[in-house]
Formats: sequence, structure tokens, C-alpha cells
Amino acid sequence: MHTSNSDSNFNHELEQDFSTLDRFVKIIDASRILGFSSVISVHQMIDREELNSYAIPETSATRVLLSDILALKAKKLETGSNNDIPPVNLPKARGRPRKY
Repeated sequence: MHTSNSDSNFNHELEQDFSTLDRFVKIIDASRILGFSSVISVHQMIDREELNSYAIPETSATRVLLSDILALKAKKLETGSNNDIPPVNLPKARGRPRKY
């Protein structure tokens, strides 16, 4: 049986290493990966520019890169703290402290 060029291209695509590919995930998925109970914490991290957010055409949901989330989680585990990464040089605000 003869395989065409398009069949060999398709087989090559299946043999790619999917661990090196990056993808966009929803904010709710990012919050679950990071162990947050709410998406508000991830939105606050985006507002403080600790995470980059992306707007995908033809969707209304904001997305973040899975590699950014996994890197943030690895950094969190590396520090060994239960809290997330502390804010950078922000003045102390009055009121209730943040969750992370």
C-alpha cells in the first residue's frame, strides 16, 4: 500500500512532542491549577501584571498561557510557601489583607 505525501505529513504531526507545545487556558482553569477557589485571585494577578492575559478572536473569555501558569506554580512550590508570590513594592493598603 502506497502512502501519499499528505499521509506522511499527518503522521509526522502525530509524532510531535506535545509537552513542548503551549496553549491558552481559561481563567477558571488557571485558578484551579494554582489551587485558588475563585477566579478573582487570577484576575488580581493579571491586574498587577504578574500574569499576561490574552484576548483570543471570536471568544469573549480572557486566556492565559499554560506555561506561565505552570512556571508560577513551580515558583510557588520552589519557595515552599502556601502563599502566592508577594506583590512587588506595593504600598501597604488599609483594610482586609489579600488572600495571597
